[in-house]
Amino acid sequence: MAQPAHQFTQREQVRRQKHVTSDSRAIALPRRRITKGEKVLWTAAVIAIFVFAIVIISRQAQIYTASVSATHMQNTIDTVQKNNDELNEQVQKLKQPDRILEFAKKHGLNLNINNVKMVNK
Repeated sequence: MAQPAHQFTQREQVRRQKHVTSDSRAIALPRRRITKGEKVLWTAAVIAIFVFAIVIISRQAQIYTASVSATHMQNTIDTVQKNNDELNEQVQKLKQPDRILEFAKKHGLNLNINNVKMVNK
């Protein structure tokens, strides 16, 4: 008879443990279900964030392209300006009166002061 009493006490202990654990579960909040409307809202929010991210990235790419184009254009302008300055310097050297007189003498021309007329710009 010792065995049935022993089995009874083991069963009672297992039942009490289940009762204690079921009480601790009762204290925990029940799991909330997600409704279809919430799913739609979350899906729409995720899609909106994704679209905004794509728009921002595309705008940044356009800004970068415009910046590179502006930098290239500025470099071209600087090169042309430098070339123009060099050509203006060369024009100033070629316009010197001493050079013109030397060129005229070299080609057999004489300076007659009576035939010289002053031209102003």
